[in-house]
Amino acid sequence: MKQIILKEPVTPILGKNPFGGEAWIMFEPMPNGERGIFWKIPTSKKNTYKYIPIDYRIAKISKLHNIYLQYGKKKLFIYEHIGALRFTGLDSIAISASTWPPYLTSGTMFEKIMEHAEITNNEVPYLSFINSYGPLSLRENGLYKFVEIRPANHEVTKLNVSIDYKKLSVKGRASRTVTDELIAEIFPVGPQGISNLFKFISRLFNLEYHKIVVWPDEEISPDELQRKFLSHTMVDRLGEISLFSHYMLPSCEIKTQCAGHRMVFEAMKIITERENICTPVTDFVY
Repeated sequence: MKQIILKEPVTPILGKNPFGGEAWIMFEPMPNGERGIFWKIPTSKKNTYKYIPIDYRIAKISKLHNIYLQYGKKKLFIYEHIGALRFTGLDSIAISASTWPPYLTSGTMFEKIMEHAEITNNEVPYLSFINSYGPLSLRENGLYKFVEIRPANHEVTKLNVSIDYKKLSVKGRASRTVTDELIAEIFPVGPQGISNLFKFISRLFNLEYHKIVVWPDEEISPDELQRKFLSHTMVDRLGEISLFSHYMLPSCEIKTQCAGHRMVFEAMKIITERENICTPVTDFVY
């Protein structure tokens, strides 16, 4: 995969967070071209910032079931939509944002980034695994859920996802290799609208959140609903596994059935311990 770098900072992207508050996110090139993806945080010294490598060591799962980053008292929520951008080849980049960034699809953010970016001839490095792991499985609410991660034969990432939303009568399966074509297909798709409470609140207050989410009962065919639910599940998988390393992409096949962020994180934790994955991490201060 070819590396994409920023030629200049992206104009701050403004919008509303899921709760209707003002929010922003900004993407900038790393000051000295350091490889990988970093979180830019202000220090106590005026006009000085710390750049934190983003990987599983600073990631957690929130009570609202999204991924967030935490460093000291600083937090950045809904990281799964941001982390997925790594699979475009985006590299040498610093992210700064409000605690709850604008609720945007990965596609919207990528479009803004590409207005200020260029594709280089450099390849993004891959992280290889030695063994297969899983399936890590459980039975919950009548569903069999599992996660399995296997090494890939070459530098590529493969997704094999199954979904089954029984109450919505939406189920399906997709097996795809991560390519530019797949990114273009799945990045514009918003998350699955499975909470009637969030739907009521977002519609009542006319939140931007409501326009992005895929709601099952809003004039969409069963086939299109299945496609969109599977598409965003693949975006979530990419956001999760982007956290294996801040500068390498995982060369693996991840297979999941009805699994959420927390379950995938448990599998990632097992893998990082057994494979002794501990990529060099250095904080930069400028």
